[in-house]
Amino acid sequence: AAATSPAAAAAPAPAAAAAAAAGGAGAGGSSNGAMSTAIGAAPGAMGTAMAALVAANEAATAKVGLETLVKIVDNIAKNPNEEKYRKIKQSNATFNRKIGGLTGGRECILALGFKDDGEGSWTLEATGPAWENLTACKAAIEPAIAALAPPPAPTPAPTPAPTPTPAAPAGGFGAGGMGMGGMGMGAGGMGAGGMPPAVAQMMSNPAVMQQMMQNPMVQQMMQSNPQMSAMMNNPMVQQMLNDPQAMAAMMQNPMVQQMMNDPQAMAQAQQMMGQMK
Repeated sequence: AAATSPAAAAAPAPAAAAAAAAGGAGAGGSSNGAMSTAIGAAPGAMGTAMAALVAANEAATAKVGLETLVKIVDNIAKNPNEEKYRKIKQSNATFNRKIGGLTGGRECILALGFKDDGEGSWTLEATGPAWENLTACKAAIEPAIAALAPPPAPTPAPTPAPTPTPAAPAGGFGAGGMGMGGMGMGAGGMGAGGMPPAVAQMMSNPAVMQQMMQNPMVQQMMQSNPQMSAMMNNPMVQQMLNDPQAMAAMMQNPMVQQMMNDPQAMAQAQQMMGQMK
């Protein structure tokens, strides 16, 4: 028996060499281990042809070319007795754009078993070996198509839930005295709209006014608000607080009611009471 030379023993098979080349460089940087496996498993010349197609074209272009080969095989499988599916015109623009005109495309067509009939067409004979070759080629092409698919888009990070806004404390007067909302006065005294409704209601009810003035929370608030403290400590206000009838009569006076609805008049009255202290 003739001895095999070391160089011949070390030489890789054509399909294995093509798989290694495609796995290393890759078409458009898209080939990987799965592509090398698919090319290495391809029958006959199909492995070398696929490697040439993948290496010479962008991944998306090579993917369309391989998908076209699968469609050719599927059409023949669905219509085995119709010759038109086993004959492709070499001048077909769509065929040439997708596979026939690509680098490595002609080699893929020949590897499927098609032959140049010399009359401008690729033809495939309807034989048992030809069918077995088509089936084996399709089995190798499909995983190669999957290897050329673009990676899935990254999942966007979930949007954080908005921070709930704390509920505003209830305003007005509670059953046991003044609520946390206070009398509607800010640090600078009365609001721009004149006497707040809660204050007007309080002043029209001397009993409520007296109860409020005995509330420790209200007393603390008055100490922290100079204008409010000055108004409530005014001798005239103190006298009215001690005489509920006088307070009620004053609040019934139309001029007083009109003044309470006039922000400017209320501000002047507050200033005058502060001066009279």
